[in-house]
Amino acid sequence: MHTSHTTSFMRDRGERVASGTGHGAGASVARRLPQIPFHYAAILPALALSAVIILVPLLYALGLSLFRYRLTDLANTRFIGLENYLTVLDQPAFLSSVRVTIIYTAAALVVELVLGMGIALLVHYGVAETGILRPLIVAAVMIPLFITPVVAADIWRALLHPDLGVINYYLSQLGIIGKSVAWLGDKDWALPAVI
Repeated sequence: MHTSHTTSFMRDRGERVASGTGHGAGASVARRLPQIPFHYAAILPALALSAVIILVPLLYALGLSLFRYRLTDLANTRFIGLENYLTVLDQPAFLSSVRVTIIYTAAALVVELVLGMGIALLVHYGVAETGILRPLIVAAVMIPLFITPVVAADIWRALLHPDLGVINYYLSQLGIIGKSVAWLGDKDWALPAVI
């Protein structure tokens, strides 16, 4: 049975008397320590390892970028500050690469979002629950997700091959193109083909 002193002590800390907590010396120590929720404590080692794996090479590369550093002439390594960055900003190839990267990212994002949402709506609303078409559409969407990006890129490279690719063959059979197109080798078609 609790005394009135113990009851008022527990009420001051927002605890209920009926819960039975707060008894013994161990409970008072536990109340003073900061409580970290278990889910945060469980992911802490993975976050720390990820931070080390990402941050250490990133900081090393940033530090190295401030030096004139040549693997063939390590004795003449010297600090040059932001000169490397200023040099690269003056290069037309760099600015062209930034432009292509922005176009590719925006176009791929829009295409993937529109196609993904359209297929999801088709599977969810447009196809009967019991029909054979629904599992076929789901399989057609899910199977490519299991193919690694390297294998998928190799398949697309074969499909887009200028001489042996299936895409050129069917487009020429339909009369859409007159001669083979080097989809990945033509400066006008490479970016749309990759997107």
